This record gives sequence, C-alpha cells and structure tokens, in this order.
Amino acid sequence: MSLKVCRVCGLEARTETDLELFAKHKGYEYDRMPLCKECKCDYEKQYYANLSDEDKKKHNMISSAWINTEAGRKKFNDHMREYTKKRYHQKHLDARYYKTKDLGIATSQYL
Repeated sequence: MSLKVCRVCGLEARTETDLELFAKHKGYEYDRMPLCKECKCDYEKQYYANLSDEDKKKHNMISSAWINTEAGRKKFNDHMREYTKKRYHQKHLDARYYKTKDLGIATSQYL
C-alpha cells in the first residue's frame, strides 16, 4: 500500500522516507503535495515560461524588491508579523464569540 502517489508521473511513496521525494505543503496529508518534487519543478518552470513579459517583470520586481534588499526583507518581515497578529487575533476573537454565543451571553462587546 502506498502512502502518496504523484498525480502526474505516478511515483509512489511506500515508506516515510519515500515521502521525502514529494514537495512539502502543510495543507495536505503527511504535509506533502500530491506532486513529486520533479513534477512540481517542471510545473513551475512551465508556469513561469507561459507568463507574459509584463507578468514576468512584475514577478521579478516583487521578488527583488521584497527579498533581495535589506529594506525589502524588513518590510516583508513587518508585513508577515502584522498579518500573523491579525490572523491570531481574529482566530481568538472568533473563539471567544462562539464560546459566549453558546453560553447565551451578550456578544456585542466582541464584535
């Protein structure tokens, strides 16, 4: 029995160590995508090759501005910190809302 099968080439992972052949992604079973690393690489190359010149220019500009400079890395890190705070806060806000809703307590203070 296989743990994971590549949906493109049919490569099978039969053991935990074979899972290393598959691309990582936390949203999938075993934290691995249904694509092996080779097929994922081929897909990304094809995707990038099919982009218009304008889209390629945008992609390169964003990559170089956000990642390749110290100011860009700082801006990116600040952005991710704020994004994470918002997600964390909203998750706990929702949890408190539903907890108090189930208890029949007025919830307007949480909205």
